Amino acid sequence: MKLNTFLSDPRKSSSREYILTTRLVHDLTVAAAARGYDLLVYLPTVDSDGFDVILDDRDRLVPIQLKSIVRGGKASGWKIRRTLIRPKAEEVELYGFESSPSGTGRGGGVILTTVAAANEATVDVSYAFTDLYVLSAMWLNIIPRSVVQKKRLERLRNELEAHPDGSVELPRCTFLPASSPEHLLALCGLHSRVEKPWCLQLRKLLAHRYLQRELSIPEATLRNDIKRYLQALA
Repeated sequence: MKLNTFLSDPRKSSSREYILTTRLVHDLTVAAAARGYDLLVYLPTVDSDGFDVILDDRDRLVPIQLKSIVRGGKASGWKIRRTLIRPKAEEVELYGFESSPSGTGRGGGVILTTVAAANEATVDVSYAFTDLYVLSAMWLNIIPRSVVQKKRLERLRNELEAHPDGSVELPRCTFLPASSPEHLLALCGLHSRVEKPWCLQLRKLLAHRYLQRELSIPEATLRNDIKRYLQALA
């Protein structure tokens, strides 16, 4: 199948990335339209800050790095700029990171697209997502991971906290699959027909853990709510 060969050819990686970027923009803007609004999508003029697109639902603006893999591919991790995923200056302490001018970032996320040729002229795509919210849910054991994966996640946190410069590798276990583009919007914390208040609830839990804020409901209940919301999206 020529299409499958094209998608798998390393020499065609730039073309594949363009195809998948335009597909993602289409999928997410249609999903936003189904919610009743225009999703704003900004494309940087130069690729120098570690993100490919900025998604804006007018309440939240999220810089996004796009990664892709052909279905069945063996890649186990993807490098990103540390500053992309580190918290913004005003949110550093909320996530338990060191509060310093050099310890901040953009608070962005990463979308991983898995692609395969459905036939000679059509591609199937599926999406997965990670950001500091998703990672925090894993660090807090709301999203279960194996012992080996937990060690990798702890190592990643140490690397993110160590220094704002350079890059880190996101292992495959850091991504949550999205059931649809609408679910992907919700995982990104953007408005969607299937949105759940998981980001808001997680912020309450983080504020309790790192800022000693009081909770209005039992912590176990809050954790179960967040887990239930994420299970509905992933």
